[in-house]
Amino acid sequence: MTDYIKGSGSGRALFKELRLRYLKRLEAACETFNLASERAQSGEKPGDLFVLRDLVHRLAGSGTTYGFPDVSEAAFAAEDSLDAAISGHRDARDLAMTLTQLRDAVDSAVQLYRQESQLDKLRKERSSASAPKAAAPLGQEEARIVLVDDDPSVSDLLWAAFSRFGYETEVLRDGIAAMASIKHRRPDLIILDRGLPVMSGTSVLLELQQDTELSKIPVIVLSAKAPSAWFSEQNVRYIQKPFMPDVVVGEATALLKARQDQMSAEVAL
Repeated sequence: MTDYIKGSGSGRALFKELRLRYLKRLEAACETFNLASERAQSGEKPGDLFVLRDLVHRLAGSGTTYGFPDVSEAAFAAEDSLDAAISGHRDARDLAMTLTQLRDAVDSAVQLYRQESQLDKLRKERSSASAPKAAAPLGQEEARIVLVDDDPSVSDLLWAAFSRFGYETEVLRDGIAAMASIKHRRPDLIILDRGLPVMSGTSVLLELQQDTELSKIPVIVLSAKAPSAWFSEQNVRYIQKPFMPDVVVGEATALLKARQDQMSAEVAL
């Protein structure tokens, strides 16, 4: 399994705990996909296609992030099949293969994690000492980040990743809440899921760009879809789901430094 998180001590323990919670969600999802697959194989409707697609979509975006790329790959295939079924271009029987493959990928991830957890438990040395928190990049210890994603499996992991470096990170679930928070207390960086409920990430970004001051805030957009033209903005970065947490932290650090350098240059003038 990929060593998907850098670090040790208390920070690493937190990531393991979040990953364990994710595996519990996978176990519940496995039962859902097993039932849906059995229904599809018998020619029945596998359940509410829209609810099923939402679950599959979340796994497509989060599997690799938690170190399970096979789950993401199978989920993307199942998502395409469900889109075809919803549009009437594919019947229930045609869904059976992709749903079965997704169920098997999820089940394999759960079993693999259990095996590795047992080995890790045997190797682990009992110690009450905690490793010190990783140092934030010089000059950025007090940076404030607004993280907007409606999928807790993604937002929890990113919150933990940024917390390791001492960043103040506020987690929000929809675009309207995000805009209210941003206007009330301007952050140093925004991390924005493109597919938000109530008010989409695209709408949030467009509203930010229409404001002279808010448009200066650097933004990282997370999405499983290909980037659009508005990603050409200088202070907007695009990261495709699924992603590794350290990639997001690295991009955020670079944007914060660039913004800090720009502000220093403006003061010098």
